[in-house]
Amino acid sequence: MSRQKSFTQACYSAWKNPAYPVQLIWGDKDPLLTYEEKGKEFEEARPGVSVTKVEAKHFLQEEQYETIASKVKELVLNV
Repeated sequence: MSRQKSFTQACYSAWKNPAYPVQLIWGDKDPLLTYEEKGKEFEEARPGVSVTKVEAKHFLQEEQYETIASKVKELVLNV
């Protein structure tokens, strides 16, 4: 098995059964990991997950840090 495939499987495994709440925040202008190709895979791997698409490219934590902080706060307050 390739390193990339092994890494991808590890990510999906961690995503499917965490012991803590999760949400999906995705940069809708990401040229490398498009929502249509990769984001939907993550959404399908965890049905019912909260999905937020933000206007950002690959480094959304730099472009939309306030939105991300707000979504994390919202998640924590609802636990």
